[in-house]
Amino acid sequence: MLASYTRSKSIDDTSAFLPTSPDQNFPQDSHNYRLERALSSYDAPNLASVGFVYEIPSAWRWARGFQLSGIITAQSGQPFSPELSTDNGNTGNSGGNSESTVQRGRQHGAGEPVSPGMVQRQRIRDSRPVYLGNAGRNILRGPNFQTVDLSLRRNFALRERLRMTAEAQAFNTLNRANFNLPDAFADQPLTFGKIFSAKDPRQIQFALRFAF
Repeated sequence: MLASYTRSKSIDDTSAFLPTSPDQNFPQDSHNYRLERALSSYDAPNLASVGFVYEIPSAWRWARGFQLSGIITAQSGQPFSPELSTDNGNTGNSGGNSESTVQRGRQHGAGEPVSPGMVQRQRIRDSRPVYLGNAGRNILRGPNFQTVDLSLRRNFALRERLRMTAEAQAFNTLNRANFNLPDAFADQPLTFGKIFSAKDPRQIQFALRFAF
């Protein structure tokens, strides 16, 4: 068994070359790039994982050789930036879902983490006309991530130099709903902070391997 825990904090002014789900990775004000300094889009303050391999003991001949292994992972949610869907700062950005959507609203209070199925209660509204918002980059955080992956395998000695391994693997074995980031457009009150999708559910696969 191997267990690990990481406590960390990552800060940058852009986390990728192209837009990603948490952030557009383009400055709201190209003449004041230091305002983009904030948590990285991949910042994960807490990350814990446990891995194990267990050989199942048995006095019965046909039950020998079974191994159970697994990886258990839990980590903090991903930061993301509140955005506007309109060209509120009159910079020429078209808003909506275009890659140039980098304008943010005005922040009027501290936020709360997003819970699955719960509307984000961050108090952010549109900034005034022809003004860039004062809401920082990546000031909100999405839901956390937890998963359990298991594998059950058995080794068979077919001949002196020929071995076969039969294995069943289950990813997200507990079928936990790991939600994606919520809608980030602060000027869309009907959808802002709501979650509309999730990562993969339970997946099971089988494998046969021959070693010779």
